[in-house]
Amino acid sequence: MNQNNIQTGFNELELLAQQLDETGNYNIDMLLSSLKHMLIENNFFYGTLAKNHPEKDPSRVFYDLPINPQPHQLVYVQLGCGYAKEMRAPHWCYVLTSYGQKLTVIPLTSIKSNSGPARVPFEFDIDEGYGMKGRMHFDDMRSIDKMRVIAKKGYRSVCTPRADIEAALKKYMGL
Repeated sequence: MNQNNIQTGFNELELLAQQLDETGNYNIDMLLSSLKHMLIENNFFYGTLAKNHPEKDPSRVFYDLPINPQPHQLVYVQLGCGYAKEMRAPHWCYVLTSYGQKLTVIPLTSIKSNSGPARVPFEFDIDEGYGMKGRMHFDDMRSIDKMRVIAKKGYRSVCTPRADIEAALKKYMGL
């Protein structure tokens, strides 16, 4: 893509973002932050990791975290841009499984005084320790590349027994 195409593409995106902002129902700053994060991470992957890889083949480049999260921990994840009812932007997520360069995660939200009860079987409340509770959203579970993890936030333990979480997940999945 040449410079004119990049400029034209971003001009079109600007118009669409302005239209979305004018609805008054969408946090456009969060969208722009997610897009910026995605571009930074892709520049790092293709411009640094792939470029410096001996084969220079992106399909053979694998990113790994300095310390890998374990199942039954919480990690802070840039979920990125999403469709209307998908959870997006940075959120703490529960690590269900860790395999290779991917994690299966379940996003969490905080539970506020006006949150109401969990919508069973789609949601499940957990004890994060230190008097903090979180609400798991099984209906937003997904597989992510480890590059989405914001490692500088660290990882947190979960006090709710894994067996309780798995039982709630099985109920959600109809197993």
